[in-house]
Amino acid sequence: MRKERGYSQDHLAYSIPIDRAHVGLIENGKSAASIITLVKFAIALECEVGDLFPYVEDLRPYADWLEE
Repeated sequence: MRKERGYSQDHLAYSIPIDRAHVGLIENGKSAASIITLVKFAIALECEVGDLFPYVEDLRPYADWLEE
C-alpha cells in the first residue's frame, strides 16, 4: 500500500511518527505492529486497516496446520 501511494519508508515514518527502521521491520514481518500503529498507517495511507492485509486465500499456502 505504501509503495502504491508512492511513499518512501521515511515519508510514512515521519507522518506517523515512528522510526523508519521500525516501518521496515513491520513490512518485512520481523516486528509486529500494534493496533494503534496499524490505525496510524491506515490514516497516513488514506485506506482501511483491512487494506493493509492480504486476502485469506492468499495466506492459505502458509497455513501448514490445516494439513494435520
